Amino acid sequence: NPRFGDAAWVDETSNATCELVADLYREYGRIPDESIALALYTGIMTDTGRFRYGVNGPRALATAAGLVQQGADFKHAAEEVFYKKDIRSLKTFGEVLKRTEVEADGRVYISHLTLSETDVDTEGFIETLAGIEDAEVVILMTQKEDEFFKVSLRSNGRVNVSDLASGFGGGGHAKAAGCRLRGSFEDVYGKLLHASVEALG
Repeated sequence: NPRFGDAAWVDETSNATCELVADLYREYGRIPDESIALALYTGIMTDTGRFRYGVNGPRALATAAGLVQQGADFKHAAEEVFYKKDIRSLKTFGEVLKRTEVEADGRVYISHLTLSETDVDTEGFIETLAGIEDAEVVILMTQKEDEFFKVSLRSNGRVNVSDLASGFGGGGHAKAAGCRLRGSFEDVYGKLLHASVEALG
């Protein structure tokens, strides 16, 4: 965060914005109701990739545990976000797998979603791709409009994808980050691959 605007609340030890909101509740001595606790828990769970990413694991887990005590249904959150998929979503992920390109001697994996697939539930796609054995950088490009892509980046830890994303005006955590890029598919793909290979050294 480059501290734009007249005021900024930036906590580099926080794992998610929802974690900061939970902090506000504690600071003001308020207890979120069950629906808010569930929303905050879900935000932390997804932003940390099911508690695999983030800058402060103990803090994320402690905040999540507190939200569960306040009524967040953690089983419901996991089922709804990661496990309940309609058939179109599953078929689309099959296409994403088929499109996955292996680059840099198996260290970089890149796939994409087309403009016609933007209404599909794609939650968890990038996390599944990031589980590919030996993958060091995983990239999922999602076309949002002509020559405009939302990009999700994941790392096994060697490459700081937050630094990689910040080079394109984005950001995130060391193992999970994102950015948005304008250009043709080939142009965006090439830029991301080049930056990834440079980051790998």
